Amino acid sequence: LLIKNKLLKYIYESKVTVGLEQRFQDLVAEIVSATNLKIQSTVVDIGCNDGTLLECFSSKGLKPIGIEPSTSLASLA
Repeated sequence: LLIKNKLLKYIYESKVTVGLEQRFQDLVAEIVSATNLKIQSTVVDIGCNDGTLLECFSSKGLKPIGIEPSTSLASLA
């Protein structure tokens, strides 16, 4: 129960880390290349934080689904 309450109040946002969004864009390009994902393929990000990685998938024409246990961050994603 204590851990659950801490997760619900987690406040770190991926967007605030300098360079992380570019790394996520590179990661998505690598994933698309390695898996041959097609436009409109569905991808799932478990622990999606503020949705930064979801935005990178979306920019490649993919349909991202984000799962985030932190209520404070889920509203941002």
